Amino acid sequence: MKTKSLVRITAAAAALMLVFAALPFSVIAAEVYPVNTPNGYNENDYQKVRVFLEITDPDGVKNGKN
Repeated sequence: MKTKSLVRITAAAAALMLVFAALPFSVIAAEVYPVNTPNGYNENDYQKVRVFLEITDPDGVKNGKN
């Protein structure tokens, strides 16, 4: 009985980790830094580029600075 509950807890933890690993960073970053899209730009493309420019490399430098 103890083994079954341990297997269930392990499976639930693994499933939860997979869900968080599957979340794209752009979704997380877009919620942190909401910005209105300027007129004349495609909203989806503008937000994706903006999020890309905010991503940092291993040294902590943002893509926008590079």
